[in-house]
Amino acid sequence: MKLFFTLFFFSAILQKNFSLKWTPNSWKEKKVYQDVVYHKEYKLEQATNELKKYAPLIFAGESLSLKEDLKKAARGESYVLMGGDCAETFREFSVQNIMNNYRILLQMTLILMYNMSKPVVKIGRMAGQYAKPRSDLFETRHNLTLPSYRGDIINCELFDTQSRLPNPDLMLKAYSYSVQTMNLIRALSEGGYADIQRIQDWNLDFAKKDEVQYQKLSREVMKSLAFLKSIGLENLSESKKARFYTAHESLLLPYEEALTRKDSITQKYFDCSAHMIWIGERTRQLDGAHVEFARGLENPVGIKISENFDIHEIEVLIRTLNPDNELGKIVLITRMGNKICDGLPRLVEMIKRRKLEVVWISDPMHGNTVKLDCGLKTRYLECIKQEYEFFHSYLKSVGVNPGGIHLELTGRNVTECLYRNNDYKENLDLIQQNYETGCDPRLSADQCLDLAFFISSLENK
Repeated sequence: MKLFFTLFFFSAILQKNFSLKWTPNSWKEKKVYQDVVYHKEYKLEQATNELKKYAPLIFAGESLSLKEDLKKAARGESYVLMGGDCAETFREFSVQNIMNNYRILLQMTLILMYNMSKPVVKIGRMAGQYAKPRSDLFETRHNLTLPSYRGDIINCELFDTQSRLPNPDLMLKAYSYSVQTMNLIRALSEGGYADIQRIQDWNLDFAKKDEVQYQKLSREVMKSLAFLKSIGLENLSESKKARFYTAHESLLLPYEEALTRKDSITQKYFDCSAHMIWIGERTRQLDGAHVEFARGLENPVGIKISENFDIHEIEVLIRTLNPDNELGKIVLITRMGNKICDGLPRLVEMIKRRKLEVVWISDPMHGNTVKLDCGLKTRYLECIKQEYEFFHSYLKSVGVNPGGIHLELTGRNVTECLYRNNDYKENLDLIQQNYETGCDPRLSADQCLDLAFFISSLENK
């Protein structure tokens, strides 16, 4: 009886909130969680009108290709590697940084693909991850209260009144940097840099910990390629390119709406700011604007889920975003920390019972964030591995395919995450000197390779 009334309640919410016809701006009729208040409305209108004239960052066909690749991941035929900066910043924007992030993802792809014997779907948190949600929308320092820093697309990190005012012109700047990032990614992916025969070119000089293991794998790959050529298979054109997708949290809705386009072939709407968008913990409310915006899009949509979820609300949310129960449309990204042993089984049992089509991705980082005595946040690689191992082993035990992993990482030589809890005192000076993120701690190149070898070892157990 309790279950009946719960489902009736959520069905009533669904009928009430989504009875109106969807349009790219129907989200404006809903409550905007994590809202950004611009003090000059006409400036916001000017900026969004300008964005509407700009070229899309991605094309509808590319987003549909990602959906097909995600279907394969759901069936266990491929594996999703999703990674990049917690939040992109203008100050860290450079060709070298983009290339470093791209290279570490290629190296991880090689490790996973070779050891797991399946294709790897590469999705970068790039070319649009400029906004960040906040638990507190205001920050106080020395008796001065100002809006919190919300990412470079909204305001600036400096703690003064002018810097913290939301500025709609920053959307145009973020678009400009995103275009440059996309152009470079396309050039690297299509122009031969991603050729698997150029493995040695992907090395990062400062990635030393797993260098021997990686070099051994590189030699084995090159030996395999030489064998293929020796038996007459010289046309390895597919090995010379790398399909690469982008994704970010669709937090700033005026920006997302301005880059939404109606595809001339399918006559359906795509958010052309990224191949895939996701809705975070703070914006997936059923009565919210972010859910309303996402429900009308053809893009794959990710849903971040922590241990604090209502099982019936998640069911209604999935049905709202994917009314046709299409495989490849919904990506569940679990981020539960040490509560995963309780949360994941409950979630999986509901999805299986209701026969909902989803792709399962693990985000083992967000639920494992801790604050050090020095005030900086970190994540321990041992905890990240433990969460992912449970995710992988549990899904396998109930006949569900682990679809992939979602990581915050950088190709920069940083010390933001630690290997284990007792590394803190030993690395105190290092973490204070090499801590560069303006948001959450990221895995370094060494830690990325370590994790890739660990993931692929689980697949072969």
